Amino acid sequence: MNIAIICAAGKGKRMNSDINKVFLLIKDKPIIWHTINTFQKNDAIAKIIIVTSADDIEKMKAISKDFIKVISILEGGKERQDSVYNGIKEASKHCDNDDIVLIHNGANPLVSQETINKTIEAANEYGASVAAMKVKDTIKSSTKNDFVKKTLDRNKLWAMQTPQVIRFGLAKQAFDKAFADNYYSTDDVALVEYIGEKVKIVESNPENIKITTPNDIVLAENILENKND
Repeated sequence: MNIAIICAAGKGKRMNSDINKVFLLIKDKPIIWHTINTFQKNDAIAKIIIVTSADDIEKMKAISKDFIKVISILEGGKERQDSVYNGIKEASKHCDNDDIVLIHNGANPLVSQETINKTIEAANEYGASVAAMKVKDTIKSSTKNDFVKKTLDRNKLWAMQTPQVIRFGLAKQAFDKAFADNYYSTDDVALVEYIGEKVKIVESNPENIKITTPNDIVLAENILENKND
């Protein structure tokens, strides 16, 4: 069984909005509606868990009522990792060790069905996978005084996205260890790396952007318009 954990607890300060950015509208529907709908439509996804802030639980319930795969709406934690861990613990009520959990940002509504399916396939084979985009620009590392230290090989560099997909038993082991050690990362699969396991990279669809600024909303609307043409 495959369970999607959608993280939607962030406020998104760069959006200059007083509300959780996932409730902002794209084509007359909240961002989070589009995200949930994407996983609802995927035949490989059996259940969906949503993690959000305490203040937004009732609003999220109202949006989710028409999505039969949504089984739980939970309160998030202080950090994103805390929120995901809450989702992992909820998923433990439904998952065996060999089942798959997909961790996805609520603000990434344009992930393709192909990307979802490929990350699931890779996690089934390797234990963990992550959707990512190849870096297009030249990347340099710097000294603490902001002088160029080294030019990195961009052919080996990837920008991480979601979904980040992990076999459940491995996810539980990784998150338990991270919290026992007080180890935090902004990246879910980094916790898998932390316990010495490999993560397979899956090239994402280019439209799978994280909506962060008002310009991203305009871009997302244009992408959806083109899809409907």
